[in-house]
Amino acid sequence: MNLKGTAASLLLWLLLILALVLMSGWMHQLANRTPSHQDARQINLTLQYEVQQLQDLLHWVATLPAEELAGIDTPADLRLIVDSSDVLLFHVSSDWEKERQALLVSLVNFLNQPLEQNLGVTYWRDQVLLVAVHRDGDRKYLAGMFLNGWLRRLVDATGIQLRLVTGEIVDVLRRSGHAVLPLPAMLGKPVYIEGKPVLLNEAIPFRWWLAVPTATVVAGLIVWFFHYRPVWRRLRGLLLQMRGIMQGSTFRERLQPCGKDEIGELVVQFNSLLSSLEYSYNLMAKTNLVTTELLSRVDVAPASLPQPTDEQALKQSLDMASRLSEALQRNAIELYLQPVFGRDRTTVTGYEALSRWMDPELGMVMPLEYLAVAEKAGLTEPLTELMLHQTFDLLRRLSGKSEQSRIVSLNLSAAQLFAPGLMQFLELCEKEDRKLFARLELEVKESTLTRDFDLAAVIVGRLRELGIGVCIDDFGLSRYSLMYLQKLPVTAIKLARVFSERISREPREVAFIEGVARFAGGLGVRVIVKNLENEQQLLSLRPDLPVEYQGLALGGPMPEADVIRR
Repeated sequence: MNLKGTAASLLLWLLLILALVLMSGWMHQLANRTPSHQDARQINLTLQYEVQQLQDLLHWVATLPAEELAGIDTPADLRLIVDSSDVLLFHVSSDWEKERQALLVSLVNFLNQPLEQNLGVTYWRDQVLLVAVHRDGDRKYLAGMFLNGWLRRLVDATGIQLRLVTGEIVDVLRRSGHAVLPLPAMLGKPVYIEGKPVLLNEAIPFRWWLAVPTATVVAGLIVWFFHYRPVWRRLRGLLLQMRGIMQGSTFRERLQPCGKDEIGELVVQFNSLLSSLEYSYNLMAKTNLVTTELLSRVDVAPASLPQPTDEQALKQSLDMASRLSEALQRNAIELYLQPVFGRDRTTVTGYEALSRWMDPELGMVMPLEYLAVAEKAGLTEPLTELMLHQTFDLLRRLSGKSEQSRIVSLNLSAAQLFAPGLMQFLELCEKEDRKLFARLELEVKESTLTRDFDLAAVIVGRLRELGIGVCIDDFGLSRYSLMYLQKLPVTAIKLARVFSERISREPREVAFIEGVARFAGGLGVRVIVKNLENEQQLLSLRPDLPVEYQGLALGGPMPEADVIRR
């Protein structure tokens, strides 16, 4: 997306503000509409039914004889029976128990007055009572209900907003579409029950001053989400790439181009900066080597002068570091492959990739030597990346033959495993290289895990998430070996050399190998017996043992080209 669409974004933002304000006004009008006459009729019918039910209940309670009334429980708030000389029965609900005496006096006085009808409302303090009265000779029966409490229960049951009103505002309420139901009074003026939907509030005027800024913010969020959010996502992706490149510290990687707008121009400029940094880094590495050699020749106190043998060793290390740096630039590190055989001891199931450095003057340099030099000279990550690139190329060449299912295991030192550049390199691999992860296995020694088990567990977990296998080499030398096997999601283990050396003369070692094989097999982990150097060692292991085999007795390391030609 081009960043020059500012004018279009501004126009879209203004149109969205206008649309949102108009929409909010329309929704406000709908939300604040007055009840229709149909709503009022429905509520009125509901009120008539509920009030009739209440009146019938009170009338029934009022006509019950004293003997029956004393033995039943009804929802009426008040029940009273009196004769000409005494109160025969008086019951109030628990809500009004504190006012029992005052209520009794008031109701007795009420019954002694001439009443116009037997059913209606009366008043006690600020409460409205709906009462039913029945006369039987000199006895008077009364049943009553406090309307305020009854209306609250009715609101919860019906979802209608109800209240008691006087006659002065009845006409206004009816014109507003509210339902109004009159209740006759036994003494005094009648009251009315007003009803409307419980969610209907009084009309609130539309607040333009609130709608406009709210619509402005919402429209801005919409424009940002659909117009500018893709731009920010591109910038975030570039930031993640930059972070990975800067953490790698070699500055060999470059940002991926992403368009021809201002962001694309920024990528070009940053890549130019990375080229300068890479040149400076290489120059600094060579300068450090020269500086170290010069410092060794500085005339210092005799007590601190190195011995001649130490001086010679230091110069040799500096020379080897310089040669190794040049070898990495020329891709002069080669892979040698040692086959791993299956249970039948004839079928090749995979290869162990061993890096070798053939220097024109130093000859064949063993991995232990140049890995230590690479760690001191800051060349560990470039060496690891070169080895991985070579392994990917090997896997692609093997895919063209009948060996596409064979696994290639690459040896890594502790410094290579724990270097942050390893995971960054693998996570940024191209799609074609990622397809090869299922056939790649990284091999680390068990002693490497003991250095920092927590960090190793995290790295192994991330490798397995990428689909890369992990093999523990020299397994069985630690007292925590079985714990490593249980805790880490490894795919294979290689038993330490000491077990294969002793199997021909100590049968207990064979039993140990068989036990480990069964235990690991239950976890889905392959077991490889390595360093098998003679026929006697092979004969000591049962042919049906669920393990794989590796050693000079079956096949030694060979150049990559020889494996491809086979």
